[in-house]
Amino acid sequence: MQTKMLISVLIVDDEQSILALLEKMIGKRIQHIYTASNGEEALHCFKNNTIDIQNLNLKCNF
Repeated sequence: MQTKMLISVLIVDDEQSILALLEKMIGKRIQHIYTASNGEEALHCFKNNTIDIQNLNLKCNF
């Protein structure tokens, strides 16, 4: 049994399939995973949560 890391990760991508894949892949090891499909959702997440690591698609249409 793996212990989950006590950090929060935000994944931002406009492709839902990428969000789902990354969430599934790292969700096994990270305690809190937040996803956003646009800049507005990402800002809302930043305002309401403590984010330790962010994965941002720089080509995302914000």
